[in-house]
Amino acid sequence: KIEREALKKETDAASRDRLGKLEKELSDLDQKSAALTSRWKAEKQKLGSAQALKAKLDQARNELDGAQRKGDL
Repeated sequence: KIEREALKKETDAASRDRLGKLEKELSDLDQKSAALTSRWKAEKQKLGSAQALKAKLDQARNELDGAQRKGDL
């Protein structure tokens, strides 16, 4: 992005060409970044759901163990 700002000040054809290529490259990288961020958030949410389910399962097992010890089955 720093290079882009520097190239914006240049007026020669080579700099303008490089600026165009650089802006396309930055656009592509922004799209990839957005896609990866979206994928990461989805995976993070799934992990959070799995952890919550595991916690509920552990709680249910503890309640079952307690009930078995008391003979409340």
